[in-house]
Amino acid sequence: MSAINDLKIAQKIAEMELYGRQALRHFPRAEKPASAAEMRYGMQQMMRLTVRAARQHKNHTVLGYLSDEVDMLRYNVRMARIEGHLPKKKYEVWSKHLDEIGRMVGGWINSTKKG
Repeated sequence: MSAINDLKIAQKIAEMELYGRQALRHFPRAEKPASAAEMRYGMQQMMRLTVRAARQHKNHTVLGYLSDEVDMLRYNVRMARIEGHLPKKKYEVWSKHLDEIGRMVGGWINSTKKG
């Protein structure tokens, strides 16, 4: 796991997950079992896929799954904002985290296409 600690994207995902978990604590009780749990799982899945991609030589498929997971979490965060479960400021901060991670994943995908 020492190699994963050197990856900047893993650090960014960990930061985003800490922020996201704090934001999910403020969800209504009725939404915690479904929406909040799915969002927590999505963040964990992003880290899981990052670890897998870092350890595989041919990681293009795994990076595609990671990109899909980022997009799904973006969608869930947007829906939480629309439904009123997420205040505007928390939505903006979380979205900035996801945008940064999305750009990093895109760069990683592009670097594997060339090599």
